[in-house]
Amino acid sequence: MSSMNSEKVNNIAFFGGSFNPPHISHIKIGKYLINNFDFDKILYVPTYYTKHKNFNSIESYEDRYNMINLAIEDISNIKSYKSTNDNNKYTVDNNNKYLKIQISNIEKELYDVNKDYTYTYNVLKFLEEKDKLNDENNKYTIVIGFDSIYNIHTWYNYKNLLNEYEFIIFDRKCDEINNDNNTYRAGYYTPENSLLDKKSYLDILNKEFNLKYIYKDNIELYEISSSYIRNKFNIYYNTYDNKILDELKKYLNKNVIEYIINNNLYKD
Repeated sequence: MSSMNSEKVNNIAFFGGSFNPPHISHIKIGKYLINNFDFDKILYVPTYYTKHKNFNSIESYEDRYNMINLAIEDISNIKSYKSTNDNNKYTVDNNNKYLKIQISNIEKELYDVNKDYTYTYNVLKFLEEKDKLNDENNKYTIVIGFDSIYNIHTWYNYKNLLNEYEFIIFDRKCDEINNDNNTYRAGYYTPENSLLDKKSYLDILNKEFNLKYIYKDNIELYEISSSYIRNKFNIYYNTYDNKILDELKKYLNKNVIEYIINNNLYKD
């Protein structure tokens, strides 16, 4: 094997979340990353077990993993074609960039080893240890929504996470920042300055913790939350109104919708 120092560095986007369920904005972010950054791989990493989630209120890891697979298959399994210069014949192009969009079970793998919370920082370190064993040279960039970076101080080992990794931050338009539920509790937001704009907030994190980031607020993401989708499914089970499914088709892959209904997910 060649040494890691001589190998090409693989740039990997680490896109974690509960994905409960994975919706169109999650998928649009994956497409955007492939088309606008030089990533070798986009990893969707479903949460397995963390203090930040009430795991009695979300679907099983297996169901969420399966739904992500269904959600990304429309893009990751797209077959692109190239000319063979032989009587206008075409062959499958195995260099299709969308094959780079993948799902990882690394959080479950870490839990199986440690039997403890799967914090993002520990997951990334676990990945890097695996890279060393496999003689791979990978660089991970964290993909995150602004609502999550806004609460980053509640994450395990967040100072090291901010200092050691680069971030791509997508704006989810959390416009209603107020003192009651969104004030930054680590000291940067104060009652008299609770409407500090997002760019200034990120600049503070950069100054205090050396946050290296790209902030994207110019792509059209559906203003939709997973909780809204879950509630719609619960209403559907009570009414069987197909108009609800017609609305949900705007936000979810059709195979994901079928999976949810066939498995009675999000039914109170």
